[in-house]
Amino acid sequence: MIRKSSIRLSSLAALAVFAACSGGGSADGSSTGGDFVVLSTEPSDNAQLFLNDPIRIDFSNPVDLSSVDLTTFSFQVFDQIGNSVAEPVAGSFRLGISPGDTEVGRRLE
Repeated sequence: MIRKSSIRLSSLAALAVFAACSGGGSADGSSTGGDFVVLSTEPSDNAQLFLNDPIRIDFSNPVDLSSVDLTTFSFQVFDQIGNSVAEPVAGSFRLGISPGDTEVGRRLE
């Protein structure tokens, strides 16, 4: 029997606590100072995803990748019928390019 695990994303507003941001402005006019907030997520908040599906989070400011690890996120793992499973979540993080940006930094993958 093949067991599929799914992960349900917790509220992503709390994720902004984990990352540091840089201040200042940029030549292209995008803001890099001010509030550090989640602008969008893929998949959407509380969505279901399956093993090895990517998660993308776009922030209002650049993310300090050195502040990101599996202890700064909260994941819930469920089996196929929705029962909570005590299964560790594994993965790695990298920075990506948010839609409309020309440089890597505001998207966490």
